[in-house]
Amino acid sequence: MVVIGIAGGIATGKTEVAKLFANRGAIIISGDELGREVVEENLQVLKELVEAFSEEILNEKGELNRRKLAQLAFHHPTSKQKLNEIIHPHLLEKLKGRLTRLRKKEGEKLVVVDAALIPDWGIKDWLDYLVIVDCTYENQLQRLKERGLSEKEAKDRIVSQLSSERKRESADYLIENNGTLEELRQESEKLYLLIQERFSKTGVDKVE
Repeated sequence: MVVIGIAGGIATGKTEVAKLFANRGAIIISGDELGREVVEENLQVLKELVEAFSEEILNEKGELNRRKLAQLAFHHPTSKQKLNEIIHPHLLEKLKGRLTRLRKKEGEKLVVVDAALIPDWGIKDWLDYLVIVDCTYENQLQRLKERGLSEKEAKDRIVSQLSSERKRESADYLIENNGTLEELRQESEKLYLLIQERFSKTGVDKVE
């Protein structure tokens, strides 16, 4: 099994790249979905989040209001660190378990981990190839505002993540996404073919 990580700042286009791999038959593991599963399946995690950020993060049904949590957590580096300390150990445990099960079941299948924070997590040795998708700050800001975030929310989200320079340093392959969606798809296709060529005759086994 070959495991590819696709990472990048919010609104850089990494999930679009992952979609192309999915269309080519790859199994996609979404970091966002794993994070949701952690909160939905583990009441202790939700309790810790409420203790750290107050009941303001709950909706009228007592469920997590993810946008409100983001507003509070990404407002300050200390708050973001609190969030990561609560969520990430459980998320990474789920990710490792998922990869291990897929390795036993899927053989030579291509698996893509789509998660913005892969460089922060220090799991590059779990991967065979790390792809970073990047774009200009101005494009990130505009795309987030188009998604309905206020300018302040958008800036807080961007600033809260690992710097673009440090992400780029960790990359095995870099995609610059400052053009059209079609151009991004073309770059993604090139990447897919490159990875297929590199690993088509290689058996890789990194996550145990």
